[in-house]
Amino acid sequence: MFVSLIGFSFIVFILSFLLISRTSLREYIPGVPSSKIKKELIAINEQLDSIVDLSDKNESFYRNIAIILENGDTILPTGHDDTLIKQEPPVLNKTEKNIDFIEKIENREKFNTIEVTNEEESLKSRAFFTPIQGLITDKFNREEQHFGVDLVANPNEPIKAVLNGTVIMADWTSDNGYIIAIQHKDDLLSIYKHNSALLKKVGDYVRYGEVISIIGNTGKLSHGPHLHFELWYNGYPIDPEEAILF
Repeated sequence: MFVSLIGFSFIVFILSFLLISRTSLREYIPGVPSSKIKKELIAINEQLDSIVDLSDKNESFYRNIAIILENGDTILPTGHDDTLIKQEPPVLNKTEKNIDFIEKIENREKFNTIEVTNEEESLKSRAFFTPIQGLITDKFNREEQHFGVDLVANPNEPIKAVLNGTVIMADWTSDNGYIIAIQHKDDLLSIYKHNSALLKKVGDYVRYGEVISIIGNTGKLSHGPHLHFELWYNGYPIDPEEAILF
């Protein structure tokens, strides 16, 4: 009887263990997480991974922007004061004093804008708007770290956005003067340097061909009214003449 009782107890223990460990009853064991908690933990881990991944991408993006914007162009300074200090960009608002000037420029250029209907097309087939009609005086040269083209034009000429995008920088630097940068789709970035005034601010969405600034002669690396224009694709500079007909 004693041996039978021990054997019966052992069989009951084994069956109970298998029943609890292989069914939902195991969730009632102290210290064992329920399936609901496990699902929530998995969802939280996935969200954390997404946040970390997004944070890494944003950090990489802004680090690349900083590197890009630190690059000066190769125009030699002449007669500029090396003691220039940082200033706030002169964003032109429609005040009573300058409304005629701004409206004249906007009205002159608003009929030149063309809607891009297919923004997913490749870089080579994409329709870029010419930022300004002028004479190229210095071409793109990767070896000399001149990552753009310099275009000379008349004073007070308006500069236009080459594609739809969002303004991510509208500021002043010692070397490049008043600078504006636009982030476009597909990791495409356009940069416009040495402006005399900015018509847009950070966060503004601009359309293809919209006026964004006025040509100028600001910064230590400028010696006359001109635009230094750069085009970056996936974090690498490309020759603007390969994409835009100036």
